Amino acid sequence: MNKKNILLIIATLIISILITKSIIYIRKPHLDYLFHPRLMLASIDTPKIILTDMKIKKYYDDSLDITFIFEYYVKGEKDIRTRTVRFVPNGKGNYSPGNEISNE
Repeated sequence: MNKKNILLIIATLIISILITKSIIYIRKPHLDYLFHPRLMLASIDTPKIILTDMKIKKYYDDSLDITFIFEYYVKGEKDIRTRTVRFVPNGKGNYSPGNEISNE
């Protein structure tokens, strides 16, 4: 191999590493928020349901992942459930209806 080929391989490797790092950087959350609303959501005739936390991750493409954490109290026993919903911008300054991406 001559020196030209070695330099070309090194330059290609450096460019591919930079492109990979930029792709990872774009999908990394830009901002994280955590709220503790402690809202009672149930009525008198149903089990006690409390919205305890909301975790919001905003990505560089302005999409949002919102995780809702609920506490269900049935017969005095606490059951914690989470729902994560993704909201994607629709290009008109608003967000499309959310899609549930995980359910625990």
